[in-house]
Amino acid sequence: MVKILTINKIKQLMNENNEDWQKIDFGSCPKDESIENFIKNEYPEFTYVLRTMNEMAENMQNDKEKEQFEDNNSKGVYYAIKDKNAMFNLFKKPKIIGLVSDANKGKSNLIYWILTELNKRYYYKKYAYGLRSGIEGAVPVCSIAEIEQLRNSLIVIDEFSSLFDVENRKARRLIEKTLRLVFHNNNIVLLSGLGENFKKFISAKLSAIIYKKTTIADLINGSSIKNILLEYQGLERGSAVLDLQDNEGIVFDGLHYNKIDIPYLPEFDTKRQNVQIFVPKNVHKIVQK
Repeated sequence: MVKILTINKIKQLMNENNEDWQKIDFGSCPKDESIENFIKNEYPEFTYVLRTMNEMAENMQNDKEKEQFEDNNSKGVYYAIKDKNAMFNLFKKPKIIGLVSDANKGKSNLIYWILTELNKRYYYKKYAYGLRSGIEGAVPVCSIAEIEQLRNSLIVIDEFSSLFDVENRKARRLIEKTLRLVFHNNNIVLLSGLGENFKKFISAKLSAIIYKKTTIADLINGSSIKNILLEYQGLERGSAVLDLQDNEGIVFDGLHYNKIDIPYLPEFDTKRQNVQIFVPKNVHKIVQK
């Protein structure tokens, strides 16, 4: 299963680079050999799609982490390592990125952190749909027509099921056309939503996925977003839940899983201002003399 997942991602990466993946005879890969080694040995001209172990090791914290990663890699088992640049490496070229989690598990906080950090590092055009708080330089958009005309930008769509009618099967082709056009217009798109929102046809468009706490049963059977999570063998994944704290996330960049720490940004937390629904009554004790 791990090998199948890796092959699918290699095909996706090659498609993104306008390469014909059918030039590689994946069926001839020996069962006891990893697909990465197979590519390196038999098709060295396509090794650009592989992220090498040395590149990963540069971001390791210590020798023990390097040793564990190399051991897991040799076994074909995918665990997450901590790569402080993993999140921001996603935003280097046009792609569609999925952000999935259960409700009220910090998706919006993560989006604000991403935008805040990117603002510190780069000059870039950014547009946002569905964010409750404004962020410096981000232009609000309110319709699909607006989004389809954007070029050379980062487009953040929070709770994307409120923009796209994902439950309407007749709308599927329209949504696919929109995503295809936005990608063609040299944009990076971040789609944020619940597990149930990522239908198979949307999951198939994702080049990278960011997971926060997620109930596995909420993900669509057969979708790539679910298959990729089921391949992950880290301690955070049980049989029913990917159990991450609010300040944690798992980034899948197309080849590797990376664990990230996410700071809490109270200035963007609009729910913090909510009034309590239940207010304690004042209880007076009656003292008997």
